[in-house]
Amino acid sequence: MTWMIFGGLVFSAVLEQCGLLSRIAYWILYKCGGSFSGAIFGVFFVGIVLNIITFCNGWIVACVLVYGLCKSMGMERSHQAGLICFAGAIGANGSVIYLYHPAFVSLIEYFRK
Repeated sequence: MTWMIFGGLVFSAVLEQCGLLSRIAYWILYKCGGSFSGAIFGVFFVGIVLNIITFCNGWIVACVLVYGLCKSMGMERSHQAGLICFAGAIGANGSVIYLYHPAFVSLIEYFRK
């Protein structure tokens, strides 16, 4: 877990340094209509899609994208940034409940016997 978080921090620093993080954030904003509520729903659905692609392990990439979105919109510490982070967390971590997660399925099969 520690190495995944460290890797996510390095990943976000590299993407921010080369400018790709802000481009991805602007693309998400463009596709969601360019409004604040669109950004919230966009981050939520991006978290769900990342979890579908990575079998519920996309939370670290979703954290990087939420950070990039808040950074590119100029929201350092505000209620709006907290709301976007909350929507990203619900999208990335809340979808574990209803998506296929191999670790949880193996525990269910183990305890079912």
